[in-house]
Amino acid sequence: MKKSHLNIVIPQWQGGGQDLSTYRGGLEIQNNYLLGLELAEVEISCENVSEVKNNIVGYDEIVQQLVDAKMQITKNNAKTIFTIGGGCDADIASISHLNGITGGNMTLLYFDAHGDLNTPKSSESKYFYGMPLRTLLGDGDEKIINLLPSKLSPAQVIMLGIRDLDKAEIEY
Repeated sequence: MKKSHLNIVIPQWQGGGQDLSTYRGGLEIQNNYLLGLELAEVEISCENVSEVKNNIVGYDEIVQQLVDAKMQITKNNAKTIFTIGGGCDADIASISHLNGITGGNMTLLYFDAHGDLNTPKSSESKYFYGMPLRTLLGDGDEKIINLLPSKLSPAQVIMLGIRDLDKAEIEY
């Protein structure tokens, strides 16, 4: 297979509870700024999120979307990826894949006001969009972590713009 670039749309919103605004935002980017680009898409349901499972709101939807994103990335033999997402949790498949193909020789510049360093046990809200960075670091829900092709080490992460951390994130 030849080297490949992938544009993938994952307007995942379930990581933030019942609020569809991140879904709509992802679609707005796609429909207003990405016309004419070849896009792989992960199917996202607009139905109410499932109940809390494994201490994560919308767990079943999030796991299925991660499986679908991973399949799209693998099928396209992606060497570079542009992810158009919804919540911060929409890009964990892309980041993990790229880290894997570089043999862990990448740096993640993580721009966010929040740490996204909670685990299902430490999160008060149980919203997965507060857990993606910690998940990428290999700490969190075992099934989700096992779906990731690689994990980051803390030395690979540079956090920028952080100004609102939960107590558990500060302790970590």
